[in-house]
Amino acid sequence: MKKCTLCADRIYNENLPEEERKPACVLSCPTRARVFGDIDDPQSEASIAIREKHGYRLMPEAGTDASYLPAWGQVLFLAENTIY
Repeated sequence: MKKCTLCADRIYNENLPEEERKPACVLSCPTRARVFGDIDDPQSEASIAIREKHGYRLMPEAGTDASYLPAWGQVLFLAENTIY
């Protein structure tokens, strides 16, 4: 078993169409419970989800770059400007 890399090979592959540059788990989730995107882009799916679901950063005073988004009774963790 290997550590998750968020499918970096897919995300940065310019040969793939933009809509396919997401981790495999996000693309294959049948309920669309996973969201991936740039939270600094106000038009991204991730930013919109955070706004609509009232997500917020966790412990910014500690210098962390993690947030959470309560959605569908679950907590989705964010790290390095991505939601997964």
